[in-house]
Order: sequence, then C-alpha cells, then structure tokens
Amino acid sequence: MSSISRLKLVLPPPTAGGDFIDGEEVWGPGDTERPHDYKSFVAIYGGGEIDEYVAVLKPPVPGSPYGDLSLDCDHFIPHEEQVDLAAKSPGGVAPRLILFASTASGDGVYWLACGEAEEWRVVVWRRQSAYGESRWIFFDGGMIDFILSVLEGDSEPFSMVGLGEGPHEFTSWRDL
Repeated sequence: MSSISRLKLVLPPPTAGGDFIDGEEVWGPGDTERPHDYKSFVAIYGGGEIDEYVAVLKPPVPGSPYGDLSLDCDHFIPHEEQVDLAAKSPGGVAPRLILFASTASGDGVYWLACGEAEEWRVVVWRRQSAYGESRWIFFDGGMIDFILSVLEGDSEPFSMVGLGEGPHEFTSWRDL
C-alpha cells in the first residue's frame, strides 16, 4: 500500500477536497519541481490543519488563509541554530530550508532543500526543547511518511507530545 493510501486511512481527506497548484504560475517558469508527495497531499487535502495543531502550508489559493507557503525565499533561523543545523548536515553546511508546516506550539517543519526534490529530507525545529538538547529533529523521508510517523505515534518531533493518539482529523481551510 502506498504512503498516500495509508495516510487516507489514518487521516481521512476533507469533503471539501484539495487544491490545484499551477507550479509555473506560483514559482515561475521552470521552477515547478517540488516533492511529489507534497503535490499529492495538496491535491487531496489542500491547506489546513491536522488535529487543530499542525498547519500545512501551500501556495496561494483565493480565499485560503493557508496560502502562504513561500518557496522562493529562505527563512530566518538564529545564528546559533544555523550552527547547530550545519553541524548535523552533510558537509557541515546548513542547507536551504523551506517551511511547509508549522505547529500551534511554534515548531517549524521544513524540507532540507538539497539536490533533487524527491531527495529532500524533513527536519523539525522545535521551539521548546530540554536544556542542552538540539532543537533540530531530522527525519529520513518525505512529507507523507513524516506525517504518518507522527500520527501513528512512531515519532514525537514536536514540542507537544501525544499526537499519535487517534482518531485524526484534517480540517480544510474551506471549513474554518
């Protein structure tokens, strides 16, 4: 069973449906490459919230408050956090980060944009972490596998714990 099929069982899609994104219109000619699982997620779910905690961002769609995914700029990360990220990254250099989700606790969920889009890993920056612990949590996989691991309780990368308890609900921006 594919990851997106598993996700549909764990997180039923909204009745309002997903969103269509024209990559060339949003990001410009030739800049349509984004991870396939992200494109599939947006087509099925659109922008919105998972369990009223994780907000999934996407490019602008008229009327949607979740249309603020900016894939053409880097996000500000404090210097000490950049140093920590670089130390954990291949080659000791912090890669470009692209924010695609955030939590009600202020955590950020990013792609490490290195190489081809299908190779991008997911990394979480936790706003709150125990003293001495890194705020960066790396995940070896794409967006949908990451969401599945959180919803199935296999990983707890966020400041708030307990998202693995179901049932789970996705609320579309159309239903807010």
